[in-house]
Amino acid sequence: MRSAASIFADPIMFDADHERTIEAIELAAEVARADKGMLGVRRSDAVWYALREAMETLRRLPDREAGWLYCQRSLWPEFAHDHEDKVEAYATMLERVKIGELPVEALAPRRPPVSPKAVSRMELVFGWNAYVVSKYRRRDWRILCMSANGTPAGSVARISHCSKRTVYDRRELQTAAIARGLLGRYPDVFPNDLIA
Repeated sequence: MRSAASIFADPIMFDADHERTIEAIELAAEVARADKGMLGVRRSDAVWYALREAMETLRRLPDREAGWLYCQRSLWPEFAHDHEDKVEAYATMLERVKIGELPVEALAPRRPPVSPKAVSRMELVFGWNAYVVSKYRRRDWRILCMSANGTPAGSVARISHCSKRTVYDRRELQTAAIARGLLGRYPDVFPNDLIA
């Protein structure tokens, strides 16, 4: 980690997103290492896993419009932290369903709310679309986001009006381009053990 004096002395490094970028890349590299093993993790893999985490965070954000439309303004029951809380909350909900206070759909488990740090990383990663290089930047960014969201390559190809091979090629090319752009802006952003 660089000292504050060296960051202030270097105008390129004096950027509010620098620390958040390092944090996002380190978390993504850690997930990539766990998924692919310690060897063979590239910088573009770290970018890909950061984009996947951003899409997962986006998917987990609450739908405020639906909450307003269906008057679900609270997160009752609050999500449980330990086993006893889970059993008690489920029993309470089951009773309310039996007497007709709640619909059966209320028994579906709720995910815990997204952390503010995850939302901050998501916003940062979505700003990386500036590093996408191509004549068809919009299409390539859409391909990256849809692929990171788990959409099958065939569906991505159909929506983007290209072949499946193009989807895979664009994903590889653009994650490498984003990694190069980040490396150009922040020379110390990637951990040293990642392959170029």
